[in-house]
Amino acid sequence: GVCVCTFMLSTACRHDADGDLDPPRGRERPAVSLCRALDGGYLASSLSFSHDRITDATGKAVMMRWEEPIMRAHAAALCCGAPSLSGSDVLNIGFGMGLFDEAAQALGPRSHTIVEAHPDVWANMHARGWASRPRCALVFGRWQEALPRLGLYDAIFYDTFGEGVAEFDAFCAVLPALLRPGGRFSFFNGFCAHSARLHTSFAMRTSACLGVLGLRCRFQLVPCEPPGEEGWRGVSGRYWTFDSYMLPVATLDEPSECRADTPPDAEPGVRAEAARRPNGADNARVAAQG
Repeated sequence: GVCVCTFMLSTACRHDADGDLDPPRGRERPAVSLCRALDGGYLASSLSFSHDRITDATGKAVMMRWEEPIMRAHAAALCCGAPSLSGSDVLNIGFGMGLFDEAAQALGPRSHTIVEAHPDVWANMHARGWASRPRCALVFGRWQEALPRLGLYDAIFYDTFGEGVAEFDAFCAVLPALLRPGGRFSFFNGFCAHSARLHTSFAMRTSACLGVLGLRCRFQLVPCEPPGEEGWRGVSGRYWTFDSYMLPVATLDEPSECRADTPPDAEPGVRAEAARRPNGADNARVAAQG
């Protein structure tokens, strides 16, 4: 991996005439900033599912199939150099199409907990048999609501839809209470993906914030192949414009004082039978995972 501070030296970004940074290899910029996030009505919306995407009622992409290699890379990075996740308790916030979860399952974790808040995605998970997968526990609801029922984990992945920087920061703040010493954290790094300059600045900010919490953050540069014009057809706006991806991995080196708040009998994961059913009135008011 490469330190975020050296990312601008190791990518193909270049300054343009107005001093901004073009995306690698000059990919076209969208007219607005789209980060697969910031849709306050997401939980109340109906979703459409197809082989290559999930879209909301406005046509925004919740997740797309082209992200699959990125999600496999995230799962591999959380192995921390080991050939598998054997012996690791894994937590994923936001199921979406299940691309990360399929990759994590293939690596054989000891336990695999998935928190998902959208009723349509939740129903799709059950239709695909995720509730019966071995060592897999499903929790319905926003991560903010699920926190009291979670245990300690060796690897955590965060990929939500309908949440912004404030929610992301709030989740990062509780990582020391969720991760074991030496535990790894990663997230879908899609913030400000319309501008290489802003995208890199957000990564540097995140690295610094995680450092304050006792997590060392590094970024691996991963090639990616977003869709061409035809692949974006039917999607309301492009949320990704680069042909490389800054994959973050943060490691908790030392136990934090926050860990004192963790119940002494915390389990490595939650039991599948403890998963809650949808609460439409509460879910309609908030933005949450996809």
